[in-house]
Amino acid sequence: EGQTAQSLSGGERSFSTVSLLLALWQSMDNPFYALDEYDVFMDQVNRQKSTQMLLEISKYMCSHQFIFITPQSLGQVDENMGGEEWPIKIIRMRPPRDSIAR
Repeated sequence: EGQTAQSLSGGERSFSTVSLLLALWQSMDNPFYALDEYDVFMDQVNRQKSTQMLLEISKYMCSHQFIFITPQSLGQVDENMGGEEWPIKIIRMRPPRDSIAR
């Protein structure tokens, strides 16, 4: 018997949402696609898998631009992983300061 969306954890719902968006994006023709904080509720395994799926679709749809924003570390992602035919640019922001200097 299948699960309902209400019975899924936050990470499972996030992973399902990313999967749905990937399927929809393949049938849409937009110049760019963006996701913000897509992996906040995911565990490490699902984060890695969803990030890999997003990078794979960006390789497949190479004539489009993709923006993925996450507060999580992308240590497992290598900017040179696809060679010259798969140029990706990772912009890392500095962590916010714990307190504001007065």
